Amino acid sequence: MSSSERNLVTIVCDPEAANTAETIEGLLKDLGVVTEVVSRFEDVNPDSELTLVLQAEVRGEAFNTYALEQGITWLPVQFSNSAGRIGPIIVPNCSACFECVQLRTRSHGLPLLESKSTIFDLSWSVLSGIIAIEAVKWITRQTNSFPPLSLGHIIEFDPFHLQGDVNPAYKLPTCPSCGARQQAHLAAQSWQEAELVLEP
Repeated sequence: MSSSERNLVTIVCDPEAANTAETIEGLLKDLGVVTEVVSRFEDVNPDSELTLVLQAEVRGEAFNTYALEQGITWLPVQFSNSAGRIGPIIVPNCSACFECVQLRTRSHGLPLLESKSTIFDLSWSVLSGIIAIEAVKWITRQTNSFPPLSLGHIIEFDPFHLQGDVNPAYKLPTCPSCGARQQAHLAAQSWQEAELVLEP
């Protein structure tokens, strides 16, 4: 794999959505990052170091399933009017998946972001800069000492009101998508009674 393939970032974006990939793509290309923009999941380049999924408030759950099956490392980006939610970076079979994050978000009473047909463009531009920085930190993590903040965290930021928060994102053991109990059998247990149930 060449160095340009290792620095490839794919952006999954609905071309009809209000928050498009153009700003992020331009910022990444200015930094020398090879960038591809696709609209279909199956067009994601398997050599991508990171896949940014815009409109994750709409497409996140479906892409989560696809990414877990294909082993794709990705960064969900949710945006509603002027506020955004970035992350966490999802590494299949290693970190919390998108469903883990959504379930924990709901359990903590945080509102889910809803897709809007119109957005505050200046807020999207500011958030795009943060997304580009996080992508660059990820693809250069072997050579720099600044890991992306979105690794293991959700970044919530409202550029219009200049308010933000960073929250940890933990794997959910009972997650139906990636948790230890996702399959219809008993989870591994340390006590002997489990063997009694599993014997014919």
